[in-house]
Amino acid sequence: MKISFLSLLLFFTISINAQQCWKMVSLGADFCVALKQDGTLWAWGHNESGQLGIGSFEDMLLPTKVGMESDWDSISAGYGFVVALKTNGTIWVWGRNDFGLGMEPNSIVNTPTQVGSDSDWKYVHAGAAHSFGIKNDGTLWSWGRNDFGQLGIGFFNHSNVPVQVGNDSDWKAVAAGNLHSLGVKTDNTLWSWGYNFAGQLGLGTAGFGTEVNIPTQITTIPANQWKCVAAGGRHSLAVSEDGKLWVWGNNNLFALGLNDGSEYKSLPTLIDNTTNWKMVAGGINNTLAVKEDNTVWGWGENVDGQLGDGSNINRASPVQINIDAEWLFVDSGLQHSMFLNEDGILTTGRNNYGELGIGSLVGYNTPQSVICPIKLGVAEYPELSFIAYPNPVDEVLFLRNINNIKIDEIQILNSTGRVVLKEKNEYSAIRVDQLQSGLYLLQILSGNHWYHIKFIRE
Repeated sequence: MKISFLSLLLFFTISINAQQCWKMVSLGADFCVALKQDGTLWAWGHNESGQLGIGSFEDMLLPTKVGMESDWDSISAGYGFVVALKTNGTIWVWGRNDFGLGMEPNSIVNTPTQVGSDSDWKYVHAGAAHSFGIKNDGTLWSWGRNDFGQLGIGFFNHSNVPVQVGNDSDWKAVAAGNLHSLGVKTDNTLWSWGYNFAGQLGLGTAGFGTEVNIPTQITTIPANQWKCVAAGGRHSLAVSEDGKLWVWGNNNLFALGLNDGSEYKSLPTLIDNTTNWKMVAGGINNTLAVKEDNTVWGWGENVDGQLGDGSNINRASPVQINIDAEWLFVDSGLQHSMFLNEDGILTTGRNNYGELGIGSLVGYNTPQSVICPIKLGVAEYPELSFIAYPNPVDEVLFLRNINNIKIDEIQILNSTGRVVLKEKNEYSAIRVDQLQSGLYLLQILSGNHWYHIKFIRE
């Protein structure tokens, strides 16, 4: 579920230079948290444990702002919680707190809450129920669930506060899966620890009793300049600088993309002979990857359409996802996935709690646009002045002007915040059949007042 990505010789988590709206996105089990270019934080989807950080436990179907701060630097979502880093080097957490978010466990945390008082953190990463942070001095720290040694601290007790992992000060990045962890040092060696039933540690062993509670080097892969390392539910993935993609761990539902009948691989194995892979992301039982030509590929479990290939068929080997754009980054949650580029976010898969962020609870097996709240800073006035129907709409959107307000202008924005339709319209019907399927924002100008209505074009 979690990825570490190398950019300009530094690892980041799902981050790009998106010029229009989004800077970084991270998927939890059935929710999403996203960082905008302006430093504000937004979240949507399941919120039973307060994982959206909005001060309530209500699910959200659309991007919803987390607090009022605009100094967020990076984010990483776990199964039902979030760990985030601010520009001042402090760590903040919220959400499910069974094993300790960095504070006393079982307390309710539905708004961002600081972990300790240190301000020298430079990197954070979340697994299913455990977290990591790297400080400016290169030391690695972990906290949370630890029954299989996934914290890497030499024993199997949980920790509700950050504990240093060994004494080394040369850590560059870490990726955390369900119950296992991967790390990369500054000498480009690759290390693993935690649960190992399916060989996800890549150490040549598998089964109960083979877990490791301290970082152990994976020696079967030469030290390399890694573009990306990723930890899925019970599988692991890594892309080396020469463009090769290595996979190991669980393959029951083809999460490794190796159509060879194997249930697992306990050693890193090349997925193919090509050398043009750029990055990879691991879901629970599926994988998404991007090649150097920015095409997106997926394989593994697909019963909820989480691969976005237009089917609900599990894929035993990589299949190209037909997306008409150059996609720069991908991520996968429990049963849903995300695609991010400079124009915006697309999501696909299960949508029981609004985790797709499209304003409904309808699931899809093709990518759907997530609207960017780029225009919502304009003061909103009571939406009861207008009603737009039907919603979702196919051809014509009808507008009911309840208070008979004078309309000066109507415009429609797509999910990236771009105006796709603008007209002087005092009538009650707006043709939208020329628009592609997705979520849109209808803006109505009356004098100096803007009215906003979200609608879905089927």
